[in-house]
This record gives sequence, C-alpha cells and structure tokens, in this order.
Amino acid sequence: MSRHRVSRYLLLVVFLPMLAACLPENEMMARQYVVEWPEQHLLFIADSRVGKVQSFFLGSGAPVASAQSHDAQRSSVRDLQLDAQRGQLWVLGDDGVSVHKARGLVLQKHISLDTQQVSTMRIEDGRVVLFDDTGERVGQIDPRTLVASWLLPDHRG
Repeated sequence: MSRHRVSRYLLLVVFLPMLAACLPENEMMARQYVVEWPEQHLLFIADSRVGKVQSFFLGSGAPVASAQSHDAQRSSVRDLQLDAQRGQLWVLGDDGVSVHKARGLVLQKHISLDTQQVSTMRIEDGRVVLFDDTGERVGQIDPRTLVASWLLPDHRG
C-alpha cells in the first residue's frame, strides 16, 4: 500500500508543474513592484495580483507599515512610479492610472484609460510617459493637468 502512495505522489510531482505551465503567465507568476523614496525614508510595494499599494517607513530598524492605498476600482498593478518633486505616486492598473499622495497614499485622481496597450510608464521631462510591451511610447499624462493624450492616432482610450 505504501508503494502505491509513493507512486501517486511522484505522479503529482510530475503532473502539477505541467498543469501550472498551462496557466496564463499573469496567474502563474506574480510580479512585485518596489519603489523607494530615500529622502523621505519610504518604500512602496505592490503585487501585480492585488490592486493595493503599501508603504513602509524605513527607520533605523525593520521597515514599519505606514499606509495602504484604497482604490476600489483597481484589481491589479502593472507599474509604479514616484514623482518625488510633486510628492505623488503614480500607479498603472488594469483600469487606468491612479495618482496618490505619496505620504499616506491618499488617492488624488484616477484617470480612466484603456490600458490594454500600456505595460509600463516612466516620468520623463515633467510628464508621465506610457509604453507598450515593445517599449514604444503610446501616450503621456501631464502631471499638472492630469490629462492623458495618446501618441497613436488609432488608439481608442
């Protein structure tokens, strides 16, 4: 009987990785996004499977939980960017881009966008630039007005 159990467990050991390989990539492996704000001793962490962002205070000891975002619209995170000059944390989610006050993670504005073509963003020359999977610029957001503009004429946002 124990020999039979061992063969079943061995079968599971072989079968489970094969089954996991059939899962979509975004369900199989979570990605964590980490942004540090050294001047304020803050660390921001988000998990791609969860729509929340957490901040931690980096004092002299272990990191201490400081705040958590409460954006009910967002169910996943695709990227985080810190605009230290304005004190804003930009969060690319599945439903658009959210702008949070970096201290306390209070939602300042949610910009609804069709983010199917957007995979990352960067803060460049005073604006937030949106990129697709290939690294091509597809749009930008002006942080002063919080208005998005698309660089592709056929984009339906």
